[in-house]
Amino acid sequence: MNPNSPHKGWHSRGYLPHLDVPHLVQGLTIRLYDAMPENLLRAWRQDLRHLAEDEAGRQERKMIEKYLDSGRGACWLARPDIAEIVRGSMEYGDKSRYDVLAWVVMPNHCHLLIRPIEPWGLPTIVESFKKWTGREANKALGRSGSFWYPDYFDRYMRNSEHLLRCVEYIHMNPVKAGLCAGPEAWPWSSFCDSGESRSFR
Repeated sequence: MNPNSPHKGWHSRGYLPHLDVPHLVQGLTIRLYDAMPENLLRAWRQDLRHLAEDEAGRQERKMIEKYLDSGRGACWLARPDIAEIVRGSMEYGDKSRYDVLAWVVMPNHCHLLIRPIEPWGLPTIVESFKKWTGREANKALGRSGSFWYPDYFDRYMRNSEHLLRCVEYIHMNPVKAGLCAGPEAWPWSSFCDSGESRSFR
């Protein structure tokens, strides 16, 4: 990587590995601070250590997704005013910091599928999003302290098939979690604002 580039390539903030390169479409999962206990995640990783790294990663993601979808923690994002803060911030950066391909706000986490726009790097995009939404949400909730979990999950899209599966997963997440009968019934999703007709190329 160019040392003057805002992009960090493969890096870690001490939690998870991240890949940050220009124009790479990324699927992000950002969860609330209390959505999942750290000791549970450590126990799962211990249980999966006998598997190959790729398979362990796949199994861990499935377990995390299932746990998050069960709606643990305070679930502040279930409040319409808080969900609106998050939606507004996602849309604010669209076409200036990144291209938004799909998004959904769930009760204790959100998914965002984006293509960063130069010179914005993925860590800066996520940090800015979390800082502003966390501050505004805490104001609305009349609380202080951590709102988002310090790190985030990201997966780069390997090809168009992978990308389309990710879009479908994002839009179907509220249905899979038992929050609505169909994706069109969930108000906090790009499915209802032309998410299905966005360009993926």
